[in-house]
Amino acid sequence: MSLLSSSESQVSPNLAHQLEQLRLSYIERLPAKIEALEDAWREVLRCEKKASASNTEGAAAERHEALAVAHRLFHSLAGSGATFGLPEVSRLARASEIVLKAALQNEAPLDQKAREIVENSHCELRRLLEQSAPEAQENHALTPETSPISPRFGAPESGPPQVFVLSQSRDAPPWMSSICAFGYGVTLFHDAQKLRAALGENAPNALILNCESDPEEFVQSQAELSALLHEVAHNFEVPVPILWVCSKNDLRPRLQAVRLGGAAFFTHPADVDSLLVKLDDLTNSHPPEPYRVLIVDDEPALGGLYSLVLRQAGMETCEIHDPFTVMAPLVEFRPDLILMDIYMPGCSGTELAAVIRQQEAYVSIPIVFLSVEADVSKQMEAMRRGGDDFLLKPVQPRFLVSAVTTRVSRSRILRNLMMRDSLTGLLNHTKTKEQLAIEVDRVKRLGHSISVAMIDIDHFKNVNDSYGHSTGDRVLRSLSRLLGQRLRQTDVIGRYGGEEFAVIMNGTHAEDAVRVLDEIRESFAQMVHYADGKEFRVTFSAGVAEAPPYADAENISEAADKALYEAKRTGRNRIVLAK
Repeated sequence: MSLLSSSESQVSPNLAHQLEQLRLSYIERLPAKIEALEDAWREVLRCEKKASASNTEGAAAERHEALAVAHRLFHSLAGSGATFGLPEVSRLARASEIVLKAALQNEAPLDQKAREIVENSHCELRRLLEQSAPEAQENHALTPETSPISPRFGAPESGPPQVFVLSQSRDAPPWMSSICAFGYGVTLFHDAQKLRAALGENAPNALILNCESDPEEFVQSQAELSALLHEVAHNFEVPVPILWVCSKNDLRPRLQAVRLGGAAFFTHPADVDSLLVKLDDLTNSHPPEPYRVLIVDDEPALGGLYSLVLRQAGMETCEIHDPFTVMAPLVEFRPDLILMDIYMPGCSGTELAAVIRQQEAYVSIPIVFLSVEADVSKQMEAMRRGGDDFLLKPVQPRFLVSAVTTRVSRSRILRNLMMRDSLTGLLNHTKTKEQLAIEVDRVKRLGHSISVAMIDIDHFKNVNDSYGHSTGDRVLRSLSRLLGQRLRQTDVIGRYGGEEFAVIMNGTHAEDAVRVLDEIRESFAQMVHYADGKEFRVTFSAGVAEAPPYADAENISEAADKALYEAKRTGRNRIVLAK
């Protein structure tokens, strides 16, 4: 659920309550914050007097430290006040923060004007506190009405995706059996009225129109079809994508298909692999893994606000308020992005970013700084030390979500390019071996079982020699997609090299693995592939081994390889269990 969808004017009561609780909690702690500012300012004045009297390095260092503490406290208040609906608090704190920042940079004593600015800030902040509890103003940054956020992730639907096919031919299209083999539920219609009745009972995930002519002629031959297509494309709560399979391939039928709401266009004989890729894209109901954001801010109220906003957008968050505790969540939480304040006690955000960047495992994690620091040179320095983006406080929720989403999505794409096979999208050879070592180590620690399968497409060289390498690539993608659909999300699938695949089935005994893989083998053997108007079928063989008894990654992969060789030797198109 979003803070407020773009078409709504009402705020989620639960979210509004949480936002208000955060604001009230901040206001309750405001007197203590202002008292800490006053104590820090008194310490600055004491150190100023001492440094003026003694003029020693020790006194100068003590003065610098006092200025740094006061500057950080004013900086924190300047960044948080407006965020929680108190822009006057931010304005007053910001004026003092600028004065103290200048004193830190030039090491010159505070002049009378600078002292008056800070003293005036204290007086005005005290006055605000005395006016009962400061109330948030109408247009503060927390107002949900100004910050529509669309949820990033949704819940998957249950059951296999359903596809309705309306065909002009009385025979079932040849690609239907392949779609069924990949786990789609397919219902065939030859009459638009019967299709309308079925749509009234249950909406499919996709509609495929199979015509022998062109889209316009097909619509004219079927009463009610034109109106029905408009309803499918526009009147359903969730629009149903429409795919066309036609005999003509020039611009006119393609244009007709677009005008009739077509989301994809294929020509006879339809390439099954391309059709399945498009169906997968249009009907995918599995949500991506939620983005994980590590929030580092010494102000708990701000950290809580950022966490609430990001969780509302479908992300997972982890908050820490002490920069010295960052190492554990880096390892355990495995963040996709770090959202970090710049000025924190004991360790600045830029220093912490530099420490994180020194570790090879975290070089690619995006770091987004949050601060009221408007000095461009300071912002550039923060970016040079390891930052990827810089957001000025107070930041509107929708801008925060947008910045995080953009950075994480790009980071995940780059990470996938480094660890996945470009043809199939599966883990590459190196990453598969790394994952196998991790899973075998987990077996030792937790005492459960895993099964490892080595899969090889039978006579794959003949496919390349007879039909070309592009057809061979489509066969490889078909098998990779079938494995991805039939196996669990917790299982690991990798392309081990060439036409060989590796599967790691967690918590699965070898006998169960053999049964599951044998079902996949039978489905793959029934699939029809096409090249130059010709049909052909392909099979695969596999070897399966289990840990325990095999104690390490090398032993179990070698055992599965030997079982695969035995499957090949004894006739292919079979699964053999390692002995």
